Amino acid sequence: MKPSDAVHLVTMEKEGVTNIASENSEFDNVSEIKRIWLAQKDLSRKAKSGAQ
Repeated sequence: MKPSDAVHLVTMEKEGVTNIASENSEFDNVSEIKRIWLAQKDLSRKAKSGAQ
């Protein structure tokens, strides 16, 4: 894990945050948090439909 990712984790822990939106699959190895990422095709579909 990169040092910048570790900083994110420490900040999340301090603030009580348990979810992170990230492409970085290394966050999946941290059991205390849940990584959320929308597939690129889902983003394209929403853009075409005008959803926000």
